[in-house]
Amino acid sequence: MTYKSFTTTNELFDHLAARFWTQPPENIAPAELEEWKRLKQHVVRARLVFLLTLPLARAKRWNKGLEHLQVDDR
Repeated sequence: MTYKSFTTTNELFDHLAARFWTQPPENIAPAELEEWKRLKQHVVRARLVFLLTLPLARAKRWNKGLEHLQVDDR
């Protein structure tokens, strides 16, 4: 199953962007804020960056496999 079976690309991106910019709970104590950032916000952002760069990494590997094909521009 892919995301296209339940949402559009724009909606998916909007949800991922909202998740990336997630804010701490309103009632969090100042002493707990750093822990929340380290254990929640940082982890979520790292996973989303990885997820969003995956297609680029796959395309790079795919293109690397085609380096042996040369186009003759005569």
